[in-house]
Amino acid sequence: MYKTQLLVAVVPLAGEGVPVRPHPVPLSDVMTSSATSSDDHRTKSKLTAGRKRGPVYEHFEDVPSTSGNNQKKMRCLYCQEDTFQLSGRLKLHLSTKCPQVPPDVKVKYAKSVGVMSCKVENVPNVDPLAKSTLVATPIQSMATFKSPTATIKSSTVTIEQSPTVTKSSSASPIQVAKCDVPNMRNFEEKLTTAMITTNTPWSLLDNADFRAAMEVLHPSSDTFPLTSHRARTEVLNRLSLKYQCECNAVLATSNAITLVVNNTGVSAGGTKETTYVALDEWRRAFVLAEGSNAFKAPCVTEMLSVLSKLQLASPNSTLFLCTPTSGAYAHARRELLRSANATSKPVALMGACMIQQTALLLHELVLCSLSLEEALDNAVLTADALHVMPSLRHHVLHGVYANNSAVETNINAFAQVSVTSWLSIAMAVKQATRLEPFLRRAVSEEENTSSSSSILRQLIDMCSSDMAWNTLRHTAQLLAPLHFVSALSEMQTTTSGQLLALWIWLFGASTRSPLLDGNSDALISSFLQRMDCYVEEHFVACLVLDPRVHGAGLSVSGLRRARGITVRIATTLVHNFNENKFIRSYNDYMKQQGDFGEAGVWNAANTSSPIKFWGDYEGDPLHNQLAIVAKTLCSFVPHTCSIEELWSAHAQPSTKGVNAEVSKQHEKCTKIRRGAVLSARVDAKDVVSRFQTLLDVENEPSAEEMLQSNATTQKMDGQKTNHNLSVRSVLESIQDGIEEDATGSDAPLTALDVSWFDISSSGLDKIRSTMKKYLSAAIQQ
Repeated sequence: MYKTQLLVAVVPLAGEGVPVRPHPVPLSDVMTSSATSSDDHRTKSKLTAGRKRGPVYEHFEDVPSTSGNNQKKMRCLYCQEDTFQLSGRLKLHLSTKCPQVPPDVKVKYAKSVGVMSCKVENVPNVDPLAKSTLVATPIQSMATFKSPTATIKSSTVTIEQSPTVTKSSSASPIQVAKCDVPNMRNFEEKLTTAMITTNTPWSLLDNADFRAAMEVLHPSSDTFPLTSHRARTEVLNRLSLKYQCECNAVLATSNAITLVVNNTGVSAGGTKETTYVALDEWRRAFVLAEGSNAFKAPCVTEMLSVLSKLQLASPNSTLFLCTPTSGAYAHARRELLRSANATSKPVALMGACMIQQTALLLHELVLCSLSLEEALDNAVLTADALHVMPSLRHHVLHGVYANNSAVETNINAFAQVSVTSWLSIAMAVKQATRLEPFLRRAVSEEENTSSSSSILRQLIDMCSSDMAWNTLRHTAQLLAPLHFVSALSEMQTTTSGQLLALWIWLFGASTRSPLLDGNSDALISSFLQRMDCYVEEHFVACLVLDPRVHGAGLSVSGLRRARGITVRIATTLVHNFNENKFIRSYNDYMKQQGDFGEAGVWNAANTSSPIKFWGDYEGDPLHNQLAIVAKTLCSFVPHTCSIEELWSAHAQPSTKGVNAEVSKQHEKCTKIRRGAVLSARVDAKDVVSRFQTLLDVENEPSAEEMLQSNATTQKMDGQKTNHNLSVRSVLESIQDGIEEDATGSDAPLTALDVSWFDISSSGLDKIRSTMKKYLSAAIQQ
């Protein structure tokens, strides 16, 4: 890594103002001096044996000596790394090397790092007389490495003093030594993390041109120290240790942890990956492990192995499980879910991924309505035509805008649609319906002036059909609840209650849509079968106890039955359960009276975080039990991925399962890569701004506003249209295990039917209103 450096002492000559030439200190003198000092130290140690240890030893524990090794070592209490029992080395470890040391401890020993680092690196101290002639400069960050004026040779460091240099501009070698170690470690870790998160090959670090480029920045050795071998061993191990320590620290203090099984990841080699992610009640996420087969989720054996390594805060910590299903969900539920008859099982609450089930509900819609599938394909067709036909774009823009300058400004407002992105398909539907009059006029002009092409002929056939445009408008209305599901799937605090309310909205909108004339009975049957199989009782209780939803979507009968479900769940979650107090508190909450009737309680800003909302009632003599149950239900993470992530994963051209045992290095990289994605928390304002055009159901934007929104928010991120893909083909690639799961499931305690839901116009409007109110408040947090 770093080469041994010989520091040159600068001795002033007689006469002020005369440029001084430094004289190198012979290496033999340094070694002799060091050896003499060492002998003196050993002699002194014998005379002072048994003396009290210094305060630095409080941060270490003794390591048993091994045979054949007389050198004593100490183990750091923070990172468990072993260090030789030398006071200087121990202080250096705490101030520059330990990734877990508390800040106050690090600062305490930072002052002695300069001298200690010189000793560790075998660099002699500067003579006091020479030290007075050295001039100090501000220490540069290691992002720019060392100043180009300091040239480092393989065996000596020559520091020359220019006649024009002042005392404030020369670099102190002790200061440089003090900043090199921690800054270089930080640089190495950030560069390695960047390579992992962008799937950059390790060979880049050994590339001659890349290394030469790095050396132009003058790092602290004249050879760029980070090689591919060091990056994927030493540095990756450091990163993995830091990640694991942070994970353990967070999860050890969490009261509720959801283990999420995600199988949408695709490696650089095209193989599907399964990752096990732990999220606490505040939705802080950590990758725990990588699975071996993405097509057989959930795998009970793998999950038990992962669960055995989880460090829970206390025996009272609650563990949840959310997983996609390929038909193995019912089996996993029997094996893992705790019940009154099996209290030793690890999982308190469990649920199938509600985003996977949302996509499968959309598949049911497409199967029951050929008109819906045709409308989605027509929307993609219009977006493709606007992308590939400049003349068509100009005709449309001239119809939308009155002046030519606006036409030129918005010439790129039409983004190319990609079937690999559900958001772009949804935007294509919105774009087609908002631009209908302009598109129909533009297509008729193209028909008269342009040469015929395949895409133009298809567009002419579509635009000449009033039925095709009616179908597109009905499709836009039907997709409204799915737009809210898409937005919520990317937000941190989404609950099963919110998603269940949106399923009820989708169910009600589907049964009332003209697109399903003649097939509504088949759709109702398939919807209810899926809800019966995958809607857990705690979903219904959360629909009531999430203050952002407050029972929206349930009928009077459904609300009454939901109370019974909530009481049943509370008896399993609350010790010394008092049903009378619980019912009184529940009724006050539902009727918004008593403590729940005070001014400001139901303000959207107060209800936007259900965990904080119920935290105000914890410890209250009357409401404590209800608060415990509500916080527990709202802590459950109901989805394993976003709709966009799910759609993109199943639109990949080829994916195959990983059957071989995952290598340790690959798993470490996966943790760093996925951890970086999970840690980059999506801001609610950013999510809402991307979906704003789709979420404006009541006050739809004008054509001009929609095009401006398109230009700023719809980004394809380099995706290309695959003309062999269709909406149906993507939906058919999503695994559906409902037949196996329905057969293997026990009879539900509560069977869902249409009477549970309020799917009247006012009932659906209430769901839409609660969702818009929440999103409006969320972007202001």
